[in-house]
Amino acid sequence: MDSVALREITALTKDGEWGKGEPFASSIETSAIRGTDFEDVRVGLLDRVPSRYISEHIAMRKRLQAFDILLETAGGSKDRPTGRTMFVKPSLISKSPLPLICASFARFIRIDRLKANPEYIFWLLQHLYSGGALLQYHTQHTGVARFQFTTFAEREPLPLPAIATQNCIASILSAYDDLIENNTRRIKILEEMAQMLYREWFVHFRFPGHEKVRMVESELGPIPEGWTAPTLQALLEHSIGGGWGEEAESNQSSVPAYVIRGTDIPGARYGEVANCPLRWHKESNHRSRRLESGDLVFEVSGGSKGQPVGRSLLIGEILLSQFDRSVICASFCKLLRPRTQSGLSAALYLFLREAYTNGVIERFQVQSTGISNFKFTAFIEEIRMALPDSRTLARFAEVVCPMLEAIAVFGKRNAILRTTRDLLLPKLISGEIPVEAAEETAIELMEQTT
Repeated sequence: MDSVALREITALTKDGEWGKGEPFASSIETSAIRGTDFEDVRVGLLDRVPSRYISEHIAMRKRLQAFDILLETAGGSKDRPTGRTMFVKPSLISKSPLPLICASFARFIRIDRLKANPEYIFWLLQHLYSGGALLQYHTQHTGVARFQFTTFAEREPLPLPAIATQNCIASILSAYDDLIENNTRRIKILEEMAQMLYREWFVHFRFPGHEKVRMVESELGPIPEGWTAPTLQALLEHSIGGGWGEEAESNQSSVPAYVIRGTDIPGARYGEVANCPLRWHKESNHRSRRLESGDLVFEVSGGSKGQPVGRSLLIGEILLSQFDRSVICASFCKLLRPRTQSGLSAALYLFLREAYTNGVIERFQVQSTGISNFKFTAFIEEIRMALPDSRTLARFAEVVCPMLEAIAVFGKRNAILRTTRDLLLPKLISGEIPVEAAEETAIELMEQTT
C-alpha cells in the first residue's frame, strides 16, 4: 500500500475566520463552525453554530464546500487534544441557510479528488486521532493548546490504498454516520412535538376537554379549575447536589459509579454517554445521589456567555441501561426527584426545558469569578408550575411518555452505531478485515455492543 503526505493530496487549505458579532461595511453573515461544534454538525445539527460577520472578499475565499475536511488546530483540553476533524457533507451545505466557514481555531482542507477520496482521508484522520498518533503534533503554548498542522501535513505518512478500496471504506463508515443523522433528526422531531404538546396543555391550556373547564385565579394568573400552581420545591420529593468522587479507589471512596456532568447533558439526550467518567465515591454519597428512572439532572454551575446554566436531563431506564454500573450526577448539578405521580417527571422536565428556552432560568444565573452559578434555592422556591388534576396529568403522560421513550430508543441505537463504527474503523483502515467482510464483521460487533 502506498503512503503520501497530506500536502501532496491537498488542493487548498486555509485557516478559519472568526469575524465580528455585528455587521460592518462589505460584510456578510456566516455560520462559523468551531471545534466544539464538530460533533453536533457532524450529525446535521446547526442550532448552536454561532452567526458571525466577515468581509465579503474573505468569505469568497474561505467559504466551505462539500467534501471539505475541518481540522481543529487550537483549543482542546487535557482530556481532548487538538486535531479533531469533521467532514462537510453535501447535505450540510444545502441545509445551512447561511454560508458556512470554519472558525479561527480550525482550518479547512480541500482534498484533490483526482488524487484521493476526501471522505476516506477524513476517516483516516479520525483513526489517527482516536489512536493517539496525532498527539505528537499537539503542543501547549501560553495556556492554549495548538496543533502543528504544517509539520503534520509534511511529515505524517498517510496510507493510501487503491481508489476503489478508499471508496468502499468511506462508503461503509459513512453509512453509520448517515443512520446516526437520521436517528438524530427523528429525536429532534420528537423533542419538538413533546415540547409543543407541553406548551399546548400547560401554557395555553388547550388540553382535551378544556372548552368545558372554566378559568380561575391563581398565583400564576388564570388557570383551569381543578389545576394548582405549586412551587417547584413542592413538586420535589428529594433534591441534592451531585458529587465528583475520586479518580482512584480508596478506603473512603470504594463505590464505583459513572458521573453525568452538565457538559454531558446535550449528548446524553442523544444517547451519547461514552464520555461520562467512572469515579469512586463514598458509600453514603453514592446512596443519596444514585440516579433512578424518573429523576432529573439539573445543571447549576459552569455554562458560558452563550450557554447559560440550567440545562436538564430526564433519566429513564433505557438511558441507565447504557451504563454497566450505577450513575450519579456531578457536583455542578442537582439531582431532582419529583413526587411519585404519573406523568410528573415528564411534565417537570418539559417545564424546565421551556423555562430554559424562554429565559426564565437565565434570570437566576449569577456570574462569580468567571463561572456561571445558579440560584437554585430561590428558583425552586419562587417559580411555580401550572399543574393539572391527576387525571389530566395521567392523560398527558399517556401521550408524551411514548415520545420521550422513543427518543431514548433512538439515542441508544445511535450509541450502538457509534460504538460499532468506531470498532470497525481501525480494522478497515489497517486492512485487518477486507472491505468485502465488513458487513459480516459489523453484525458481529453490533451483537457484542447490545
